[in-house]
Amino acid sequence: MNGPHSPSPSPRGGEGENHASQQDDSPLPRAGEGAPTSDPWLGSDGLVSYGSGVRAVLDTIHFDKDGLVPVVAQDADTNAVLLLAHANSEALEATLRTGKAHFWSRSRGKLWRKGETSGRELLVAGLFVNCEDNSLLLRVHQQGDAACHTGHPTCYYRALTPLAPDGSWREVEPQVFDPAEVYGDA
Repeated sequence: MNGPHSPSPSPRGGEGENHASQQDDSPLPRAGEGAPTSDPWLGSDGLVSYGSGVRAVLDTIHFDKDGLVPVVAQDADTNAVLLLAHANSEALEATLRTGKAHFWSRSRGKLWRKGETSGRELLVAGLFVNCEDNSLLLRVHQQGDAACHTGHPTCYYRALTPLAPDGSWREVEPQVFDPAEVYGDA
């Protein structure tokens, strides 16, 4: 049986059962990608909607003492790890209800929607929980050319230089936008 209630593929891609009508390994289809537009899990904008099941999903997550859970965002098209952020129940609920990635900013102490300033949003393709229910993998369709606020495609744009005596990091991903032009001098 194909559709939103079919078994989900592995977040690594290639393993598990895949939907014949889908081109990627997302567990839930987006409108216009072989999914009927009347699918109850898709909103009129084509984003995944988990509807009334949100509370049940949140009840299964083991948040830390600060009410947070780590969330890895991975590009559903390239499998690149884009970022590691944290979410509280409010951020997860907003993510599940809108189909757009929301996180909790520990430094600013507030909810934020990824891309609210830059326009480089992360649209939900699927959500996975680890074996201990204490971390999440958010598979996303990245809108735009960069996920990192530094202007790089991912937040993991530096690699340890092999055998460097100073233990230095070097950039391995080019900067694709100037943060000052997008965010100002904040």
